[in-house]
Amino acid sequence: VLEWAPDSSKLASADLDGTIIIWNMTKKPINEDSNNNNDDENEDNDSNNNQEIYGIHKKIFKAHKKFITSICWEPFHLNPNTNRICTASKDGICKIWNINTGRTVA
Repeated sequence: VLEWAPDSSKLASADLDGTIIIWNMTKKPINEDSNNNNDDENEDNDSNNNQEIYGIHKKIFKAHKKFITSICWEPFHLNPNTNRICTASKDGICKIWNINTGRTVA
């Protein structure tokens, strides 16, 4: 499942294992030389489930026990920051998420 944020700055994708990935599409590309400077730092980023790949930041969090069937962003006119999404899953649960924290708000 893929869903663009209302302001087109982020893309939410869902995996079959119930994982959500939020892609921040507004960052400028990183200079390739800067990717090779510190491999240890890149390993630390991977362990936090936040990665920066070619300037696109992504945040990963486990959302549901079964696969996600729907993703919906909070309407832009209600919150121009577009920092909340709603997900529905085959586990029969609907959740509202703060994408900055990866935690449910309802």
